Amino acid sequence: MGMDTGMDKKPPTKHRPVRTAVMMLGVALAAPLVAAQSTEKSVEPKQSIAVVPRITITETWTDNVRLNRTGQSELITEVSPGIHVDLNKARAKGSLDYAISGIAYANSTAANRHANALSSTLQFEAIDDTLFLDVAGSIAQQAISAFGSQSVDNTSINANRTEVSTYRVSPSLQGHLSDVATYSARYSHSTTSSGTAAASDNAANELSLDFKGDIGAKRLSWRADIKNQDVHYNTGRTVEYGTALLGLAFAITQRFNVSAQTGIESNNFTTPNRESSAVNGAGLAWKPMESTKLLAVLLHHSYGDTYKLDFDHRTARTVWHYSDTKQVTPTPGAGSRGTAYDLYFSQFATTEPDPIARAQLVNAYLQTYGISPGAIVNTGFAASSMGLEHRQQLSLALLGVRDTITLFAEQSESNRLDTLTTAIDDFTASPTIRQQALSGNFSHRLTPDYSLGLLISQITTTGTTSTQSTTLRAAKLSLTGKIGKKATATFGLRRVDSENSVNPYSESAVTASLNLQL
Repeated sequence: MGMDTGMDKKPPTKHRPVRTAVMMLGVALAAPLVAAQSTEKSVEPKQSIAVVPRITITETWTDNVRLNRTGQSELITEVSPGIHVDLNKARAKGSLDYAISGIAYANSTAANRHANALSSTLQFEAIDDTLFLDVAGSIAQQAISAFGSQSVDNTSINANRTEVSTYRVSPSLQGHLSDVATYSARYSHSTTSSGTAAASDNAANELSLDFKGDIGAKRLSWRADIKNQDVHYNTGRTVEYGTALLGLAFAITQRFNVSAQTGIESNNFTTPNRESSAVNGAGLAWKPMESTKLLAVLLHHSYGDTYKLDFDHRTARTVWHYSDTKQVTPTPGAGSRGTAYDLYFSQFATTEPDPIARAQLVNAYLQTYGISPGAIVNTGFAASSMGLEHRQQLSLALLGVRDTITLFAEQSESNRLDTLTTAIDDFTASPTIRQQALSGNFSHRLTPDYSLGLLISQITTTGTTSTQSTTLRAAKLSLTGKIGKKATATFGLRRVDSENSVNPYSESAVTASLNLQL
C-alpha cells in the first residue's frame, strides 16, 4: 500500500448493478440509528414504517482542492439525494440511511465523480423466538494509507481516499434443551470491498454455537461456546481460527456477578497450518443502577491477552462512555466510529436503548444542529491482513436546554498478527501503527429555529519511524436554520491544517447547503 502515491483505484466492475441491487434491497428492508433522551425507561414505539426522502445541495469554495503545498482554488457543487427508512413491525425491525452524491468541479471537470453512503441494519424474526435473520450493510469513505494525505470531507481531490463497502447476512437459531439449557446457533457471512487496488477485499465466514444453563438455585450458571471463523483476503491468504470454551458464572448479588472460563483454541496466524493452544480468562458484570453499568472480560492466548472493558453512565443532562478493548480483527485500523451518525448513535445507546426511537432522535438532533449524518469523524485506514488492535475510547455529551457539548477522545495501537501474509499495506512498512483522535462539538440554539455550531478535531497517526507521521487539525464554524417546515439551510467556514513529512498542506473553505425533506 502506498502513502500518497496516487495509486490507481480499482476500475469499475461488472458487479456494480449487483451492488446497487443489494443497496436497494437494504433500503426496502431497513438500517442504523441515533441520540438522546433523559428518561430512565424508553417507550416501545408503535409499529410503523417511516420513509423520508431528502435532497441536499451543497456549494463549497476552497483554496486548496488538491490538498498540496501550492493550493488550487475551486468551486464545488454536490447534489445528494437520499432516503431514510425506519421499520418497526412485529417481525421486522431496523433502519436505513442511504445517499448518493454527485460531485462536480467548476474547473477540474475530469475529477467529477459520485460517492455512496449507506448505513443499514435489519432484524427479522422468521419463527417466533426461534429463527432470526440479521442483515447489515455500510458504505463509507476511508483513507487508503494511514500516513498519506488525510481529508475531512468528500469534496477534496485526494488519491489517498477510497470507498469501502461491507455487507453481512447472519441467520440464527435459538431454543431450549428441555429444562437443562438454552442454545443459540449462528452463521455469519460478510464481504468487504476496499474499492482500491492498493488494499485487499476480504470475505469472512463464522459459525458459533452457545449453550448455557443454571446450576442449583440459579446463582451459579454455566456456559459452553464454540466458534470457528475463516477470513479470505484476495491479495493475501486465508486465515482460520476457532475456540472452544467452558465457563462458570456466579451472581454475588442481583447486580454483580463474576465469571471464569477455560478451553482450547487453534489458528494459523504464524504457521501454515492450524496449531492448538490453551486459552483461559475471567470477567465481571456490575450494574449498580439502571443508569450505570460496567462490563469487563479478559482472555489469555498464546499470542497475547485480549480484553474488553465497557463503562456507561448517564444523568439527566450527561452521557458518559468509556471502552478499552484489545481484540483480533480482520480489518485493523478500520475507522470504528465511521460517520457522525454512527458516533451519536453509539454514544447515546444507554440513553435510548430502542434502536428505532434512537435513530429518529439522532436524525432530528443532527438536523437541528446542522451536522451532516455522513460527516467523517475518523476514516481509519485500509489493511490487508489479520491484526491485533488495542483501542481506547472516551466520550461525553452534556445536554443543556439550549447548549450541547460533545467531547470524544480515542487512541489505538494496531499490529499485524498474520506474519505469513504476502499482502502489501501500511503494516509492511510499519509493524505498529498508532492513532490518537480528539474532537469537540459545541452547539448553541440561538432561537427555536436557528443554531450555531463549532467543531474542532485533531487526528495524529505515527509509525515506527520519524517519517511515518501525520497530524490533521480541523475547525468548522456553522450557522443552521430552518426554512419553512421541511427545509434546513447551513452556512459554514472551515479551516484545515495537515502536518505530513511527504505532503503538508493547509486549506480554507466556505460552504453553503440546503437540505430538503421531501
